[in-house]
Amino acid sequence: MNAFRLPNDLPAFRNTTDLERDGDNLAQVLKTLRDEPNDKFDRIERAFVNIMDGVSGIRVPGRKAKNITVVVDEPGFGTAFELSEISSGSKEILTLITQIILSDGSSNLLLIEEPELHLHPIAERKIFDLLKNISENELTKVIVTTHSEVFVDQSKVDNILHVHRDGETGVSELFRVEGSADDVLVNLGYSNSSLYQSSGILFVEGRSDQRILEEFSRTISSSDDSLKSFDELRIEVFSGGGDTLVKNAPTLANITSRLRLPFLFVFDFDDQNPDEKHQDLKGEIGEYRVHILDKYCIESYLIDSPRAISAAFNFSESKIEQYLNNNSGQKNSKNVLKGLFKEFADGVTYDEEQHGWSIARQMNASELDDEMYLIVEQINSMLS
Repeated sequence: MNAFRLPNDLPAFRNTTDLERDGDNLAQVLKTLRDEPNDKFDRIERAFVNIMDGVSGIRVPGRKAKNITVVVDEPGFGTAFELSEISSGSKEILTLITQIILSDGSSNLLLIEEPELHLHPIAERKIFDLLKNISENELTKVIVTTHSEVFVDQSKVDNILHVHRDGETGVSELFRVEGSADDVLVNLGYSNSSLYQSSGILFVEGRSDQRILEEFSRTISSSDDSLKSFDELRIEVFSGGGDTLVKNAPTLANITSRLRLPFLFVFDFDDQNPDEKHQDLKGEIGEYRVHILDKYCIESYLIDSPRAISAAFNFSESKIEQYLNNNSGQKNSKNVLKGLFKEFADGVTYDEEQHGWSIARQMNASELDDEMYLIVEQINSMLS
């Protein structure tokens, strides 16, 4: 469907249910449907009222004998408006709804390009429901091209085709992921749109890992023109929980591979030797798709900078240095930071996500461990 264009002159009436692509004959189609014994006009009116705030109905009164127009009732304004008086977006929504209802049971195939245009998220969901109801009619197949997160997230994975365009050849390919992926994505809290609309995926174990690594990438990119941050690269960072992520890593790797999306898993080594953990995972995921941190956990890279901790929370830098030195034998740096807050934060409990990000945000590029540069470089190289 093309964008709605209002004709210069009101159309002379003739019965038709063949809606033109640009919506020029919308009034004629609605007048025809109003006078027919089926319920399509009523369904169009109900859908339009449901989507458009303040609208109570639509009418197609006769005008100057043979000429007709569409009138939209909006009681809040104390008057009604003709098509020429309402926004182009409202006209396009009415045209879209009319085309959808007309196709129900009367067309074998309905093709719609970016129906989300001019729609707010709530309206997008209502249009999606309308299309879903139409698609459940065995007579009509519905194909929608969209960039809408609402449409993608509301759809079952096995009903989504991902279009990948090769930047070098210009050739586009279609990919589909098996329906079993739905359960994995839902259980891990991932949305379809974040997967399908990204340029690449970074899988990490927790929200603190996610926010800290995202912030490190911004710091590194600001100091090195050859590297881009995860935001700039449109990298989606997924947090999955340690054991849960390890368990589902092969399935997630399969999903992203089928979508031609580059990806990387970053795991803490915890109490396992990094080389041993890498060896255990690379067979399931791929040798170059797994990075095991050299240090115990992501917090181990935060305590490298007493200055940043001091700046983030207005603690005494000298006291922070002394505390970290006294606790240098502890492997789990997360516990070190929890103890540090207990010592200096007047009853405030250390929050891994928020406080970890605050420290990361204060760290200078020169204070970041070389391993963080390596991860950002690896992500950049995946997309080059």
